[in-house]
Amino acid sequence: MMLCALSEKEYSKVKRNKLSLVNRKYELFSMEENEDIQCMFGCFQANLNELRSLGRTYDNYDHIDKILRSISRNWRPQVTVLRDLKNLDSMSLWKLVATLKVHEQELYREAPQEEYPETRRKKTKSFIVCNECKKPEHFKSECPDLEKNQDMKKFFSTKEKKGLMKEDDEEANIWMMADITFEGFELYQKDEVNFDDPKSLRKAYHELLSYSYIVSKAYKNLRRDFKNLSQGHLKLEKTL
Repeated sequence: MMLCALSEKEYSKVKRNKLSLVNRKYELFSMEENEDIQCMFGCFQANLNELRSLGRTYDNYDHIDKILRSISRNWRPQVTVLRDLKNLDSMSLWKLVATLKVHEQELYREAPQEEYPETRRKKTKSFIVCNECKKPEHFKSECPDLEKNQDMKKFFSTKEKKGLMKEDDEEANIWMMADITFEGFELYQKDEVNFDDPKSLRKAYHELLSYSYIVSKAYKNLRRDFKNLSQGHLKLEKTL
């Protein structure tokens, strides 16, 4: 109501002042200490939405570069690799975040457990479902039910067991990518695609390609897990 009462000149002044503040917030944006990638990206996306509502837009590369310059020190080696190996001009924002999410999981596995609060560990594993007992928040290699069933161990060689653990880690990475990608897809769907604008159509096409790759990869992992479980089941039946 107050904005409606303002004259056009006064409204423009208020808008410029607000844009200046929001733009300053964008320039100073940085990843907080102990903040995870998903929380960081949520804050970044909120800042972008504010800028868009005020008519300020940036190129996709500007967003990519801003995120890479804003993340904390322990990410510097990964940033260097991304800048050297990836074509950042054609990379989507969602694909970058998915890549960082996978690297975050690798850092989590390598770091001492005391560096990560219990709530953060639970949040990281909240979407993981064990292939053994079908319960959430742990890998198959950590499953209590699997540890109780000692008879199963003799049917797998040391190499096979290591292979299963590696597959679980890879599966976690794929689902982490799918998690952030599907979240990004939900946000992206809110943006109207202009079918008369070639640039808008190209952007939509490349985004859909990224989503289809993640879904395809997750599907292949599920088929592989099903095959491994079937083989283990057959070996168990032969001993009964």
